[in-house]
Amino acid sequence: MSSVFGFGLGILLLIIIGKILAFSASLLIKVLVNALIGGVLLWIFNLFTKGSNLYLEITPLRALIVGILGPLGIIALLLLNKR
Repeated sequence: MSSVFGFGLGILLLIIIGKILAFSASLLIKVLVNALIGGVLLWIFNLFTKGSNLYLEITPLRALIVGILGPLGIIALLLLNKR
């Protein structure tokens, strides 16, 4: 009887660990996609502001900020960059 209980407990633990890993993987994929979109938006922004001094260096953190916040992220980075 204890081996059946141990087997059931093992299956339950595998299911719980699988759910946690699946959640983490989907969250990681969303963050990476947002960072990629943010990098593209920063690149496009830099293309349009080539002649001015509004250039924003493209870094992973800045790309993630713009990917999450969108145009407001670019505005926030411009305000922080002018210090």
